Amino acid sequence: MRRHIEFEEENGVRILVECEDRARGSVCRGEAKVPLIERSSQTFGEAMKVIGSVTEALWRTISGVKHAPTECEVTFGIKITSDVGVLIASTGAEANIEVTLKWGKD
Repeated sequence: MRRHIEFEEENGVRILVECEDRARGSVCRGEAKVPLIERSSQTFGEAMKVIGSVTEALWRTISGVKHAPTECEVTFGIKITSDVGVLIASTGAEANIEVTLKWGKD
């Protein structure tokens, strides 16, 4: 079942993200009383800080390679779920956001 997570930014802007709800282990018959929109306890910007953390970790690893390549490109997906939050996902249909980072020697 698809759900929506609402992030409210500090400036009052609301961002809705569609996500796939994970199975909760029980089956309901009839009408389930599950909210269609779930409010996040953090802002979208706070949730996206994972991109900065991943980027920094990748850069430390790449720059630490003895024979580093002259150019490097990394692509990863960000998936937002109602139960886990923000996680790294395979790119493509599974990801809500796809991030491509490129580094080159100056």
